[in-house]
Amino acid sequence: MNPQALVLAIAPAFGGALAADGSLTLLGNIVAGAIGLGLSLLPALLAPRPPKPDTGKALFQQSTPPRARHYGRKRLGAKRLFIKQRNGNLTQILYVGEGPYSAFYEDYIDDRICYTDSEGDATNDPFATEVEIRRRMGTQDQIVFAGWKRRFSDRVTDDHRGLGCVLVELYTSGVKAKNFQETYPNRIPQWNGVADCALVYDPRSATTIFTPNLPLILRDYLTHADAMQIPASLVHDPDFVVAANKADEILPAKDGKTVRRYHGEFTHVFDTAHEDNLRRLMTAMLGRLYLRPEGKIGFKVGEWEEPTVFIEDRMISHYRLEDRTGPLRETNEVLVKWTNPDAKYSEADAQKWRNEALITATGQVKSTTIEAYEIQNHHHARRVAKFFDRRLNPRWSGTITTNLYGMKAWDQRFIRISIEDLDIDNESFEVQSIRLDDSDMSVTLEVASMTEEAFAFDFATEEGVAPVSPEDDAPDAIETPDGLSATVLRRNSGSGVVVGMELAWDEPEDDDLDAEAQISVADQNVWKPMAVADSQRKAEVFPLVDGESYDMRVRFIGSSQAPGDWAMIENIVAVADATPPQAPITAQLDITGASVFTSAKSAPNDTHIRSLEVRRCRPDQAALAGVALGAPQITQPNEPKSYTDSPGSGVWRYPWFALNSSGLRSPETYAADVDTGATFARIAGEVFADDYNRAGGPLGSPYIKATGADGAATIVSNVLHGVSDTSTWYVAADLFDPDHYAEGEIAFTAATLSRALLVRYSDTTHHIGIRYVGGVWRIEYRNGGSFTTLVSSAAMALAAAGTRYRLETKGNQVRALVGGVEVIGWTSLGGILATGTKVGLFIGKNEGALLNDYKAGLLTP
Repeated sequence: MNPQALVLAIAPAFGGALAADGSLTLLGNIVAGAIGLGLSLLPALLAPRPPKPDTGKALFQQSTPPRARHYGRKRLGAKRLFIKQRNGNLTQILYVGEGPYSAFYEDYIDDRICYTDSEGDATNDPFATEVEIRRRMGTQDQIVFAGWKRRFSDRVTDDHRGLGCVLVELYTSGVKAKNFQETYPNRIPQWNGVADCALVYDPRSATTIFTPNLPLILRDYLTHADAMQIPASLVHDPDFVVAANKADEILPAKDGKTVRRYHGEFTHVFDTAHEDNLRRLMTAMLGRLYLRPEGKIGFKVGEWEEPTVFIEDRMISHYRLEDRTGPLRETNEVLVKWTNPDAKYSEADAQKWRNEALITATGQVKSTTIEAYEIQNHHHARRVAKFFDRRLNPRWSGTITTNLYGMKAWDQRFIRISIEDLDIDNESFEVQSIRLDDSDMSVTLEVASMTEEAFAFDFATEEGVAPVSPEDDAPDAIETPDGLSATVLRRNSGSGVVVGMELAWDEPEDDDLDAEAQISVADQNVWKPMAVADSQRKAEVFPLVDGESYDMRVRFIGSSQAPGDWAMIENIVAVADATPPQAPITAQLDITGASVFTSAKSAPNDTHIRSLEVRRCRPDQAALAGVALGAPQITQPNEPKSYTDSPGSGVWRYPWFALNSSGLRSPETYAADVDTGATFARIAGEVFADDYNRAGGPLGSPYIKATGADGAATIVSNVLHGVSDTSTWYVAADLFDPDHYAEGEIAFTAATLSRALLVRYSDTTHHIGIRYVGGVWRIEYRNGGSFTTLVSSAAMALAAAGTRYRLETKGNQVRALVGGVEVIGWTSLGGILATGTKVGLFIGKNEGALLNDYKAGLLTP
């Protein structure tokens, strides 16, 4: 399924995405780049209800059950593929889902815990000696269950392997009549279990792993052959790397605990519509899918991004915005339903997010319920509830219609808008949809107020109170380990220092208890065994990832193999080198045009140095809050490193840090702050000039035709004309500096003046131009596709013949002058628009390129 098919799959969520014949409109193609707008903003409010956590726990007899793929750690039910009694004993073959799976952790028979040994034989009452549980993990090389084949050799062969299917063989022996009700209260035993489910590809390590990381689960869903089938080559993995790292971030929670930002679970039942599944995932991550300029699918998790697109009054032709505050608020209470692992993975209600002041003022409760069972902790559920409280109750909501400048918002989630009549002054909005009307070249955006506060979260005041989990009714009370302590271990090896971890605990009162210890990357809940010492008092593990945070846990195991409760210690950092390096020395700065060169040198004789890192920040920012400029550069003691940056206009600081092998940083070092503020100047020196005062004929040397028809531009009576219907690009000169100008004298008035002046020219698809059309001047930007209007002037007549017009670029600024007076200007807050150093011409018969002369030159700093 390609991106267009993906849009078709979700087109009902977007008005105007499809034409009457079912093909994609331009909006539909834009929606391919704004997939997540509708999905993230329409969670499950109108969609079919998602499967609840307990769906599927009951067993059903089905020879061909609906297939399902589960992700994360879940409690799973099953479907019966086979059930048969022989000699008073019952055999069941159960389908759990599509594999392969990572591991199973718990088994339940009739909702009671069933402990098993390494072979799968039950060890606790009333199941000991009566129940056997065997599993197949859903691989392509798994074999038939040996006991099933042996007991039913008349019908089961080696071919009954269920390749790719996660299967459970549940064998239950007959018991005496007086014990039957206690052992099998439902007559036919029912199984469910807890498992680490499907493995997914992680582009960060280029490996296939188990993970509850929701962005990686989304990536698998987009590309998997049993899901959306989008080629992996069409997925922009760098976006998913950023999203996965963001999802892994450790957030503080109440009671000294921590959680991962966007971890959870997901179930894809194969007969569920893709748009519904995407809505569920977008809701859990407050995320957004979009189509990138190169045609790949990108993704961002829910977080605030400072808008870079500013829509002003003069760009808006009309608007329809509604004030949604006060009694008009859509909801004043949000309830999020989630999955609680501490309550046997059952459905739970988060504490409701309530606007008590509004409820009191209006005397009524307007409640909205969001079913987000992909969420597995209360902290996460409350963050989602807060966002949707803000999302469903915007200050302003409606549409604005703009000129073509509005197209700059097509891949943006947040923009800023100013409308003087409504006292809206540079306020932030969330883009919900975008529509281009090519009949009048207008753009209509559906927007709603949104601020950074919707994504902020104070766990101390906003996390609320999680529901109380019911006590486990396990029959044996086994003590919980106490006195946990962690120690970072270091060992020398041929490749350097290897880091490990030791977990210790107090001796139990019952000296017949054994211990089981496990370790996981912090808040990942992907547990691996630790080696327990013979004393049953400590455990260790080697090697670990240097600089990573880990959780460790331990529990005691009784003689019946029944375990007690886990005791856990969290967020212990495995650091191989605990000594930070010395600060870098001799930080330097140099400015050339719009570029900043910065360098620093590692300290001499520093045995802890591994790399140097440079960042860019404002002088009033903390250094680590700045933007990291590239990856840390591997270095040796007393070795210089450098970086050349193009920061755009502003006052900047370039702090350098030294890092050791464990990622510990030195204090910062920086030179003086640098002001790259761009100011325009008049001619710094004419580099190229042509007065066209020569014999008529095609425009020849020194111009170089880049593309188009030969002879498209011709000199007639000392005036440059466009004579070909085919538009043609010409390179006039290379000025070897992006801060330059191009200008020409208008030969005579026409309805349209072409983009005859091109600056920052790299090639025919990367440059900036000026054009007079439809009674206004436009500055246009071409970046790999068609021309995009950056800004348009007020309506004005084209100046008379003999008037000079001029286009200048300096740093991240562009401006146009007519008759020496600036008529239009543009500043790119995102940095330099283009980096080309050439100037050129764009000529065509219908473009009205009528010039008496052409000049180009450099601008002073």
